[in-house]
Amino acid sequence: MYLNYFATEIFHRSAVCETEACRSSKIMIADVFKWKFDANELWSLLTNQDEVFPHIRARRFIQEHFGLFVQMAIAYVILVFSIKRFMRDREPFQLTTALRLWNFFLSVFSIYGSWTMFPFMVQQIRLYGLYGCGCEALSNLPSQAEYWLFLTILSKAVEFVDTFFLVLRKKPLIFLHWYHHMATFVFFCSNYPTPSSQSRVGVIVNLFVHAFMYPYYFTRSMNIKVPAKISMAVTVLQLTQFMCFIYGCTLMYYSLATNQYTCDTPMFVLHSTFALSSSYFVLFANFFHKAYLQRGGKREHPNQTKKIN
Repeated sequence: MYLNYFATEIFHRSAVCETEACRSSKIMIADVFKWKFDANELWSLLTNQDEVFPHIRARRFIQEHFGLFVQMAIAYVILVFSIKRFMRDREPFQLTTALRLWNFFLSVFSIYGSWTMFPFMVQQIRLYGLYGCGCEALSNLPSQAEYWLFLTILSKAVEFVDTFFLVLRKKPLIFLHWYHHMATFVFFCSNYPTPSSQSRVGVIVNLFVHAFMYPYYFTRSMNIKVPAKISMAVTVLQLTQFMCFIYGCTLMYYSLATNQYTCDTPMFVLHSTFALSSSYFVLFANFFHKAYLQRGGKREHPNQTKKIN
């Protein structure tokens, strides 16, 4: 009975689309098939010389180029499977040095970005609690954190290169890998223009997890033997972040159903976060079961690193 009540309340409240954020989402969807690329504006944002990062301009840039980003995600999937087919009867590339440099670069990026943003989020948690932080405390970050938030959004497209290393080296390509890269990029781009604190928590936590993942990938690319428990811990860390996202969404759904919802997160962001996090959790849990539990902790492809999330 209570579940039916909650479902009815949530559906009723999410059916109303009167906020600017909701209207903006409709505009973004309508722009999916439009082509636009303002290189000058992108360069201006990346090389910002102002004392305060213009995060409003950055949000507008992502919103106005959402169609291009969706097209990039589609092109990424097409290109990945085209290369995979092209490499079918060819010898794999080694790309050892390139892979090491790539993992090292993303390790430094993730660690420094986390060092910039994560302490502020922890500070807000101490002041407002977990729910308060994800509900409305992160609408406006410090200038440097806003800059790194913008860089992290764009880096999701750069991380497509992970998949190209896999297919060019003829390593196994699983659905979880390319689905996660594509969906995360589109998801972050669609949510970034909104004032959602929840979406900012997601980006910061995601980069924090990367600060452990990419050094792990770099270590393996250097042919250094990594204990199986470390490999398992990396996957558990990934699963933990999705559990946290699902738990946060559940709290928001409860407050929504009990007329206590005061968060700055639009409904489409809340629904998409819950749906995507749930799908990731199921896929990662399945991967963990097959990779570590079915085989007693021994991976079927010991040299393959699942560059996901």
